[in-house]
This record gives sequence, C-alpha cells and structure tokens, in this order.
Amino acid sequence: MWQAIASRTISLLSFIGFLLLSLALLVVTGTLSLNLFIDVDNGRIISIVLIAVIATAVFLFNLAFFQILHYFASKNSRQSYQIKKDKWLEKWNEVLWNDAQVPKTHELIAAEALLEMAENMSLDYQSKFQEIYKESGLLAYDLRTLKYNNLSEDRARALEHLAIIADTGNTKILEKEIKNPILELSILALFALAKTYAKAEVSSEKIIEIFVPIIDSDRFSMGIIEEALVLLEDNAKDLLYYLSRPTTKEKQVRASLAAIGYFANLEWAEWCVPWLSSFDPETQAAALKALVNMRYVPAHAYSEIYKALESPKWFVRNQAVNASIGVLSEKINEYLVKAISDEAWWVRYNAASVLAQKGKSGQSLLKQIATSHEDPYARDIAKHFLG
Repeated sequence: MWQAIASRTISLLSFIGFLLLSLALLVVTGTLSLNLFIDVDNGRIISIVLIAVIATAVFLFNLAFFQILHYFASKNSRQSYQIKKDKWLEKWNEVLWNDAQVPKTHELIAAEALLEMAENMSLDYQSKFQEIYKESGLLAYDLRTLKYNNLSEDRARALEHLAIIADTGNTKILEKEIKNPILELSILALFALAKTYAKAEVSSEKIIEIFVPIIDSDRFSMGIIEEALVLLEDNAKDLLYYLSRPTTKEKQVRASLAAIGYFANLEWAEWCVPWLSSFDPETQAAALKALVNMRYVPAHAYSEIYKALESPKWFVRNQAVNASIGVLSEKINEYLVKAISDEAWWVRYNAASVLAQKGKSGQSLLKQIATSHEDPYARDIAKHFLG
C-alpha cells in the first residue's frame, strides 16, 4: 500500500516540478521581454531570475532525494517480502511432502506462496492443494472478501486466487460475481469459472447449461468470450460444437470459431464449413481463419474456398488465401496466381507465401510470375519469395 502511495506522491511532485520549471521559464522570459520596452532596474531583474531558478533547483533536489529514498526503501521491502515468501514456501512444502500440520493463516504472502506452488505442479496434486487452501483458512478469507469487501482491488485478488485453486465448490459464488456491475470483476469471475471447470470432471451438458446463458447475455465482448472458451481447455469441445450451430448468434459463432482455430483440432474442421458461406463477411473470415490455424480444409469445402477467394471483401480474400495451404488440389494454384496481383497488398503477399509452400509446382509458378507477369508488384513479391 505504501509503495502505491509513494509512487503517486512522486508523480504528483514530478507534475509540480514541471509546473515550477514552466513558471520559472515564464518569469525569466517575461522579465527579459519587459525590459525591452520598459526601463526596469537590472538588479530587480537579476533577483527575480535568481529566485525562480533557486526555487526550482531546491524543489528538484528534494524530488531527486525522495526518489532515491523510495528506491532503497522499495529494494529493502522486496528483499523482506522474498524472505517471508521463502519461509512460507518451506512451510507449505513440509505440509505437502511431510504431512506437517496445516498452519492457520489469512496472510496474502502465504496465499501467494501456496498458489505459486499449485500453478507449477501437475493436476495430480490439485485436490491436495485445494484441501490445504481450505484447511488453512485462506479459502474462507477469499470468500469473505467476495461477500463483504467492496474494494475492487481486494475482490480482484480473491477472484485470481479462486481461478488458480480451481475448486468446483466455489462455482456458485463465481457465477454470482459474474453479474457484478463492475465489468473488470465480472470478467475475472468468468475466467475463474472457466479455469475451474477446465480442471473438473463434469458432463458436457453441465458445461453447456452453465456457459450458454452467460455467453447469450451479451455482457461480454467477443474477445472475452473467446478467451473464456480457450480457458475451458478440453471441456470446451461440446460447448464449441453447440455454439457453432446455424441457430447461434453471429457474435457467439465468431467467438467459437476463433476458439476452434486456437485448439486447431482437425476433427472440428467440419464445424467451420457451414460458416464459409455466411452472408456476414466477418463470420466467413473467422471460419476461414480457424481452418488456417489447422492448415486443413475438408475436400468437400474446396469450392467454398474458391468462392471466398473472389469475395469483394479484402480481409475475406486474405483469409481464403491463407486457408489455401490446406487445399490439396492443383486448381487452387490458379486462384493463387490471380491473387498475387490482388489490389490488397496483404492478399498479394500471402498468395506468394502460400505458393512458396506448395512444393515444386508452387516454386515453378513463382518463377513464371517473377519473369513474365504483367504486374510489376506481383513480379517483385515472387522474386522476394524465390530469394
């Protein structure tokens, strides 16, 4: 806490120092300018200038002294913190490996030490850490914080702790916290809930029952939904399938397609295919991007890639060009040769890049483009990828 206060104090003093310097400069400039038009006593001018300069110098000296003092105090504080943390790590190791008695505590540093260990251990020890966290009183302290403490900083820290400990016994309070009017806390609660269920043995029906209403609420942006889906890890599979259905809202579909692309599971490629012909260009591009990450396109979807390569939207054409790496057909090369003279630079560049990865046939086409293509930009890009 004191470090935060000290940092704010330094910022305030720096601002005041800037104002004093500006004022001193203004005084000096104004005084000298006035002397050009009015006969002012030189001694008075020198006095004014000296007072302004000395006052600023004294202030800057004090500011520098305060910053140096803050630096050494912070350094000592960090060292003291690390010593205390190491002691707690030793205690938790004794509890974990030697069955020592679990100490009762609600110290933040104790929680941080235990959670640091939990993050670095395999899932096999997850239940053990949950048990220690609960028995020590740290869990109860976090739950009390969420129930009674209105300070956002403390509530955020408690949510981060629950995300790491990932105990399904805390899901109800996390679901409640998702409705918090403070969006930042609501997002942390959603992420904590996703991390908790990622490590739980739970049915896909349960995952769908919990997360679909949250996603449908329109409280969160597409990026936040995508991150939550990714945090669910393997337990996201059936939820992603559910969200990629034709009856789902476009925003949710795009989030699910982005998550599907992140996992890059070839078995899920079919879920992207219906959206390749979407009337919404952003959804179409999201489906293409998912296939780009997989470097795979189902054979029956090749025709949709060809259509996307002729889209009026450059970002759709760009994703279609990138997805062409997964099209195992010689026909795709014709479209890539055409794309290499596209009006959009990224489309041209990526078309040449994909051709360069198409083996001998792609290299041969790049050589032809480099020597005889009518578009000078196409020739330059081809030469770039030929080295």
